[in-house]
Formats: sequence, structure tokens, C-alpha cells
Amino acid sequence: SSSSSSSNYPHDRRSPSARPLTKRLRKLILSICEHDVQPAGLGVGPGAFATPTFGAKTTACTIRRIVEQHVRDQEADTLQHGAGLICSERDELWRRCRALDVSGTGIVSQKALLGILEEVCGELGWPDFLQSVGVADTVAYGEFLAVPQVRWFNKGSATQVIAMAQATAEAELQLGGLEALFDSVSADGLITPQLARRALQRLLPSLREEQLVGLTQALFGNDPVELSTALHQLALFADKPRFSEPWMQPALQRLAVLVQKSYGPPPLHAALMRFFRRLDSNRNDLVSQDEFVAGIQKLLQMQQGQLILQQQHQSFSPGQLMRLFDAVDGNRTGTICFLELLLAMDERTQRPVLPEFPALEGAVPSMLYVHKAAVLQACRTMDTLETGCITVPDFLALVEALAEVVGRPLTAASRAALAKVLGGNEDLAYMEALGTFEVSACGEAWHWPND
Repeated sequence: SSSSSSSNYPHDRRSPSARPLTKRLRKLILSICEHDVQPAGLGVGPGAFATPTFGAKTTACTIRRIVEQHVRDQEADTLQHGAGLICSERDELWRRCRALDVSGTGIVSQKALLGILEEVCGELGWPDFLQSVGVADTVAYGEFLAVPQVRWFNKGSATQVIAMAQATAEAELQLGGLEALFDSVSADGLITPQLARRALQRLLPSLREEQLVGLTQALFGNDPVELSTALHQLALFADKPRFSEPWMQPALQRLAVLVQKSYGPPPLHAALMRFFRRLDSNRNDLVSQDEFVAGIQKLLQMQQGQLILQQQHQSFSPGQLMRLFDAVDGNRTGTICFLELLLAMDERTQRPVLPEFPALEGAVPSMLYVHKAAVLQACRTMDTLETGCITVPDFLALVEALAEVVGRPLTAASRAALAKVLGGNEDLAYMEALGTFEVSACGEAWHWPND
């Protein structure tokens, strides 16, 4: 039978495999060791994410698989997980501290707080955690427990765009796949706002229509753009490569000047795409080390390159070019895709300001964050057709079952707030939704990274 919170939804919206739902979910969740379950693994070695075909669906799935890998990496972050646990168990932690504070000073010792954290939240390496956040020998526990916050952008967030951009850069995507993703294989090769919105929908299926429209406008504007422009905008949200030797970044900047002069007109990202296609001598949309070295040497032999090098710098040795190739090849696959070249050599203009999306705060997001692996595995079990989505009523029932299992049943207000935020007419892309938590700690009682 379905739970009370989902009784307002039509029964034909429920997954066929989900009856009887609550009993099955409780059994599933109880069989999962808390905090330790990892989702099904994906290969992460060289070439693991190469896209052999140029289909839009294949390209989008490749990017989303890498986003999923990033979600699992985030789960392994002890500092964030510890903060999430404190949020989830905040009331019980406060009661335990208050019971020890017989004089009502609002202060307990660090040793006492450590014991309480281990009893209530389980083993996590709490001594190192408390040291990392700067806890002193005595702790004002009320302030300490009030600092961490977990927010859930269940319908999307700016952090999703960053994760998606980084995954796109890591995916070793061929230009044909990127063209298919944006449908820019049309006659004029331009990407209209409608095509850009459709591409974002493939990459971020949890976003609603109005959010997709706003995000598309913020990223790509209102006019048709070339593929290189769209990729330039996405690359602004990905990390540039880290260079192991100080001469590498200036060298790439000098080469970018030559590319601009030899393969112009501006902008640089358009010239880089023309240059990349010239480097790709075997037309497989990837550049090998031999192709890179030969292409750069040819560029340096051109008249523009000779003039600039005579005026400013000496030429590069083959060994230097090989090391430069390795630096650009961020995912260590032995080939360079266009996005890797773009990240290494393009101009870094200011990031577009992205629209803010609503967030859910409180006990429910904290519980979902702490037990995210269990929720994800439960979603996958319900998703018998492997579509990446389950119905909202099924997800609501899952959350209710989890809340009962961990001993904190949802209140009527929490249930209503969750149902309102999720909505009832759209399926939930659970992987994307469960990848949009934000853990923060703003207050003098904590020293949080990047404060």
C-alpha cells in the first residue's frame, strides 16, 4: 500500500514494480549499511569515457555518467559528510550536550563533544574533523551545532552547471558528439536558443521548463551562436589544467597568439576550433601526441610564428612539446579533445551570472544527504527500465520509509513541504536531483574550507 503522503496522486502514475511499495522499501533500506554503501561503479581509467559514436543521447549519457562519478567523490568527502551528519542529528546532539551541561553554561569540553558525536553519529574520524573545523578545548555547543547547513536544490542549481561543464571537459568528447548534442549539424551550423535549451535538457533533465529557459539565456544569450561559442561559455565553468612546470602556461599563451593570427578571424575560440581540425590529420575528432607535436611545429614554421618568435622567444624542442601535450591531456587518455585544448589555450572571460534556483532546507535535506547512497540504490531498484527517473509519488514514499527506518518520521509539515517542492506531474531524474546538495558552515564557531 502507498503511504499517506502520496494518496493524492493517481495510482496509474506509480511504477508497476513499486507495489507494495512501503514494505519493499523498508526491507531494501534496512539491508543497506548506513553511510557505507556506494552506487554501482563505473570505469574511470584512461579511455573509460570516450564516446565512440556521435549521437546526442550517447553524448549526454556520457557526460551524466561522469557527473555521477563526481557525486560519489563528494560522498567520500569526510568534512562535508560530517557536517551533514551534524545537521541530520542536530536535535539529539543538542539534547546530549545539554544533559552534560548541568550548570547551564552552554559549554562542554571538546572531549565530551567528541564522545557525543561518536555515540550519536557513529564513527567518522571525529577527532580529525573537530581539528579541521578549528574546535577549541571547550565548545559553545549551541553555536557549534547551529552553524552547518544542508540545502537541497532538488530542481537544479548553479553547482549543477559547474559539475556538468567539468564532466563535459573530462569526457573526451569528439566534436561530432558535441555537434549532435547541440544539433549544430544543421545547414548553417548555428545553435539557436531552442537548440541550446534542448541540449541543456538532455544534460540536466531535472530542470523545469522555466529554469531551462532562464539558464539557456544566461549561458548563451538570445541569438544563435556557433558551436565554438557555446563550448567557450560552458568551458568557463570548468577548471583549467594545472601545469607542472612554470614555462608551460606562458608557452600556451604564446601559441594562442600564433593560432589567432594564423587561423583567425577572432574570437580566439573560433580560431582554436579551426586549428584543432587542422591538427586532427586522421579526422577522428581527437588529437594524438604525434599530431600535436607535428601541428605545433608546422605552426611555428609559418611566417607569423617566425616573426613573433624572433621578436620574443626561442622555439620549442620536441621534448617540450611532448610535455606540453601531457599537460593539456587532463584525463590522461593519450589524446586531446577539443574541450581540453580550449581549456588550455582559450581566453577566460568572466563567467555569466546564472539564475538562482529555489532550495529546500531543514531536516529532510540533511537526512537525504547523509543517506544519499541508500536513497540512490533504492531509486535504482525501483527504476526497473533504467530510465534514470522514478515518479514523484514513489520518491515521496521512499523518503517516508527512510525517515521511519532512521527513527525520525516525517511531520505533516515536512511531508507537505517536500510534496510541494517536488511537484506531482513530472518524473524525478533521481541521479541529478541527488547530486545537488550544498553543505556549508558559516559562523565563527567553524573554520570551513574557502571561508
